[in-house]
Amino acid sequence: DYDVKDPTGKIYLKVSGKVFTIRDKMILLDASGNKICMIQEKIIGSSINDAQSFQIFTYKPKDRGQESTEKDDGTPVYRYAVVHQKVWNTGNNFGDQYNAYLYDNNEQKEPPLFSAFRETWRWEWDSKVNVFKGDQVVAKNGNLEECEIVAKFGMFDKNWWDNVVDDNSLYGIEMTKDLDPILNVCLAIICDAMKDKADDK
Repeated sequence: DYDVKDPTGKIYLKVSGKVFTIRDKMILLDASGNKICMIQEKIIGSSINDAQSFQIFTYKPKDRGQESTEKDDGTPVYRYAVVHQKVWNTGNNFGDQYNAYLYDNNEQKEPPLFSAFRETWRWEWDSKVNVFKGDQVVAKNGNLEECEIVAKFGMFDKNWWDNVVDDNSLYGIEMTKDLDPILNVCLAIICDAMKDKADDK
């Protein structure tokens, strides 16, 4: 469990649970403890190019007439988005690629809303995940120099490396104005979980 804080240090979200084993779930709560969304691993991806997949569920329908496909301790939850780690990257890019898609009445909506790439040219404390507009990545065939970065997350200060025994647990998220902060927190959590799962194999 851990907290997500805003730039002033005030708790913005609380994260409960873990997503490192099959069907375990992670719950995001507001500062008062009310459930906002649930993250859960999806056993089978949408294509053979999906190495790992995690779904994001909300406690209210995203679309009118949307049916629930899962439950959280008996409470219906609704598909909101899905993140796939890709086997083959778009274009000539190295490092992990994560595509985030919204659902439209429980169907994955193309193109991806975001395409995130883990940096490979930095091997020090400041390696990050850069998040681009997904439609631009598709249109430019993965030429990231022609695509707009809308968010990034990782360690922004070397003093954050404060955990010698276990993996570091202090990360930051930066994003452009008008992005959905909760969705980007979910994306950061999922990318981190996918990396941990891949490293454990």
